[in-house]
Amino acid sequence: MLNLVRFPSGNKLGWYHELPRPYLLIAAGFFNILNCINQTDVFLSEIDGKERKTEMKRHVLSILVNDYAGVLSRVAGLFSRRGYNIDSLSVGETETLGVSRITVVVICDDDAIEQIIKQVEKLIDVRRVVDMTTRQAVFRELALIKVGCTGTNRGEIVSIADIYRANIIDVATESMTIEITGNQNKIESFIMLMEPYGVKEIVRTGLTALCRGNNPIKNFIKQELE
Repeated sequence: MLNLVRFPSGNKLGWYHELPRPYLLIAAGFFNILNCINQTDVFLSEIDGKERKTEMKRHVLSILVNDYAGVLSRVAGLFSRRGYNIDSLSVGETETLGVSRITVVVICDDDAIEQIIKQVEKLIDVRRVVDMTTRQAVFRELALIKVGCTGTNRGEIVSIADIYRANIIDVATESMTIEITGNQNKIESFIMLMEPYGVKEIVRTGLTALCRGNNPIKNFIKQELE
């Protein structure tokens, strides 16, 4: 008994071909397998494309808030509830009485940071949220480093500190405390050079940022940020 088999339009065998029924089932299974392979390739390529688009980056958010109790905990709690780890956080007063500035460093992709900014802006007492990594800005961090030293290597440590424009702020019989200011790479490089001497203690303030130019972030409107 002969049956009519309809092949896919893209197949080289054409649209129609006559085959016995057993071969019909084999042909049908063969083309189903090919179809599954093609769909799998498309699916994997889509996943690969999404992974390339969702590249993890360091984002520095500058947040102006009213200086009220509980504001910092609400901002930090929003990040923890959504599973985003805060790399560093610093808070301080601004030029405006009653307004504080929170600088948060978070590692995430571009889509996630857009959602974070929108959610933070909805919090009570939040005035402005700006992603400083998308703007021309100055980034600085301060670190205090206590390094072990002796009479023989004290001069070497001072020479390295001078190259990095660091300040010696305390000297003891077996240690020295150094203050250094700069970007993250500069501070980490200096710490690496101090490790052979024995780093006893490190305190870092966390990253702070300020936009270049004449326009402060308090003058940015929300439409500009979106």
